[in-house]
Formats: sequence, structure tokens, C-alpha cells
Amino acid sequence: AVLRAQLTRFPAQNAIRNANAIALNQALDEIPGLRTPRRDPRMDTQGNYCFVIHYDSASFAGLPLADFERALAAEGIPMGVSYPSLGDLALFRNRNFGPRLRAGAPAPDYASLHLPNARHAAATTVWLQHRLLLADRDDVLDVARAATRIQQHAERIVTKGV
Repeated sequence: AVLRAQLTRFPAQNAIRNANAIALNQALDEIPGLRTPRRDPRMDTQGNYCFVIHYDSASFAGLPLADFERALAAEGIPMGVSYPSLGDLALFRNRNFGPRLRAGAPAPDYASLHLPNARHAAATTVWLQHRLLLADRDDVLDVARAATRIQQHAERIVTKGV
């Protein structure tokens, strides 16, 4: 019953999230060191479980991702928690598959796998909460303004730990 009532709001909310995601993509793509996932131009709408930003610390004076995220949070930007690298998930690391695998199927030893792309993706990804995309456009674009301020002060943050 609760979900059914919420579904009536979904089309309008999804349109707002979609338009704000497009605007935020454009604004963030102007900032060196930040990259948003590309949208297929054939799509007229996209679900936004979260809003992902790929972060390159070299463009922010070497500011580590965790410090960039703390600075965004200090600017009032709501963030989610990104997933760790696949091999770091306890399910895979501990080989705790239980009945998920067919009897006798070999279970890969994920802890011993070298997964540089998965590790890099996990270590350079910022996840913004999807509810942010329901805000007024100007509030959504605060993300880009905050990232620009952080970039302008990144060297000071790195050298002084401010």
C-alpha cells in the first residue's frame, strides 16, 4: 500500500531527477579531474539510483578521495557510501557463497585475484545520494560550485591538512 501511493509520484520525481542529473553532468564536466558517466544519446530518461562522479586526485593537488569527500560533506553535499572493490566484499573475500553455487562448482578465490580496474573504480568514485537530484536546480548545482572551491583550495588542504 505504501509503495502503491509512492508510485503515483514517481513520473514527476523521475523527470526532475533526470533534468537535474543532465544539468549536473554538464556543470561537473567543466571541472578538470571530475568525470560523470556518459549517457547514451538515444535515452530520453534515466533512473538515478545514485549520481556517480569519477574523481582524479591529480587535478586536485593530490587530495585523496576521502579528503575530497570530507570537503564535499563540509560544503553540505549529501553523499552515499560507494561499494568497495569486488574482491574486498566479505562475501567474495571469505568465499561465503553457501548454497549460491551449484554443488561441486569451483568457487573462485577472489582474495587472491589481481583486480586493478575494480580497485581503481572503487578508489576514485564519489556517490551522491539520489534525493539530491530532487532539489531545486540551483541547489543541485551547488555540487559543482563546491567542487570548484575545493579544487581552488586543494593545495592548501593537502599541505596544511586544513
